[in-house]
Amino acid sequence: MQIMIEAADLKSAVQAVAPVIKKSTMPILSSLLLRKSGTETTLTANNLSVAVQSSFVAEGDDLELTIPGEKLQKLVQRIPDSQRVTVRADGDTCTISAGRARFVFETFLAGDFPDPPEHKGGADMVVPTEEFLAALSRVSLAMAENDVRYYLNGVNLVFDKDRLTMVGTNAHRLFVDRVEITSAETVSGILPSQSVGQLIKALSKSDGESNVQMGLTSVRIQSGDILFVSQLVGGTFPNWPAVMQKQAATPIVADRLELVDAIETVAITQSDSPLKAVKMVAEGSTLRISAKGLGATSGMEEVEIDYSGVPIQTMLRTDYLIDALKSAEGEKVSMHLHGGEMPVLVEGARDAFSATIGCVRE
Repeated sequence: MQIMIEAADLKSAVQAVAPVIKKSTMPILSSLLLRKSGTETTLTANNLSVAVQSSFVAEGDDLELTIPGEKLQKLVQRIPDSQRVTVRADGDTCTISAGRARFVFETFLAGDFPDPPEHKGGADMVVPTEEFLAALSRVSLAMAENDVRYYLNGVNLVFDKDRLTMVGTNAHRLFVDRVEITSAETVSGILPSQSVGQLIKALSKSDGESNVQMGLTSVRIQSGDILFVSQLVGGTFPNWPAVMQKQAATPIVADRLELVDAIETVAITQSDSPLKAVKMVAEGSTLRISAKGLGATSGMEEVEIDYSGVPIQTMLRTDYLIDALKSAEGEKVSMHLHGGEMPVLVEGARDAFSATIGCVRE
């Protein structure tokens, strides 16, 4: 039994599922499942928590076999897109031919390949893929990854009628972004931190719309030829609206890119310092940004702002502030300071995104 595949189609499928390939005590998880049944051909990766399947066109016999994932990933990168790839099943091996090259790999029993995470029912929504992934990427900067509070290790997806709200937090910063969607029920779930990165990579070349089915323990996302299924984090996400900072009566408005450049410049002095934070003092039309390194090392730069309030200051972690400013987008950015050790609210040109950042003590 053998099938023939356009090299470009096989390469695209491997790139979509490769992020899920996992080295573990179960060797079969490092393999990909190639299956052709009738007119449908799929390539699947599964690490027990996440499964990604890519569909494409192939000619030939029906077959089902496993192929070492890492080896196939490296191999397809060296095959010209213009060539055709032949995959033949030979008992406990498979043979892959392209042009004048021929490769033989050992395989596992296809029947031993695990099924995707179980998915039962749930709400069915439609989201714009590009906007969804962009917002997910932004809020994922604030999520925790190895926190003992397991419910923080991911992004909370909240579907409510015509809006999808995504929230990420590590209890020191909180990023929120929103995307308009098509008629959804009110339902939510926490997408694990590892799944977030794998989803962004799997759908990176997708466009149009994605169908999202949110179940009780898993989420199923179909975008074009790509199917993504992931388990959800158990537990309840924190009541984030209660901790999101409120707008100030007189916000500080500045040129976003100029502000980022100034912060990154003064932060050079902190390369060898354990405390990487910047102090900001707003007075009149000037925002003074300063940072301290070890010993007498320090840096300061001033940025012109639009501000009519009383003199006010705050101190924030450098990386947290830069992430928020870069995610805010737009020409101008608003920072809402409340004085003392109160968190700071950052908002950009889009009302959909906001970031709350906890202050640092001097």
